Amino acid sequence: MAKRCEVRFDMPAVAQNEAPQVTDEASAAMSLSSQERALIDRTLGELHDGLRDFAQRAAGESAPPAGSTRPSSLEDLLTELQADPGKGFGQAREQLAAERAGSKASSPGGPASPGERLLRLWANMGDDFERRLAATLGKDRAHELRVSTHATWMNRFSQAGCTSRPQVTSP
Repeated sequence: MAKRCEVRFDMPAVAQNEAPQVTDEASAAMSLSSQERALIDRTLGELHDGLRDFAQRAAGESAPPAGSTRPSSLEDLLTELQADPGKGFGQAREQLAAERAGSKASSPGGPASPGERLLRLWANMGDDFERRLAATLGKDRAHELRVSTHATWMNRFSQAGCTSRPQVTSP
């Protein structure tokens, strides 16, 4: 995974323009109580609002390119943070992939790029979601609500691709 600069994510599906909601089907499949369903919906809303606030602040750290305007939807803001090479998302993915593989230590203190902050936020969001649920529901139930195949409020995906080429040295 480190060679491909691949990072896998297991996070709530909060990167859309609207916060996800627990569906009746998912609620029934998971045997959710009304309190559990309300807690999950509230937690998803809080994480969605936090991500939107983060994306607006991070995007606002630099002026939009001349002749363009700042995107207003969450999805567009996140796309900008990932696609703009100056935001550092690709380099951060390389760093995090190497860290997770144990081949590189965490980057030293100092200001992180907006792309790196986004990547690390996403990388920790699943744990944060589970921790928030565990405070009320207990560790085992919170974990079940995160990893179940019926947990339609979760996203599991990976991103890969290296922005730098390995240095080739000739003998």
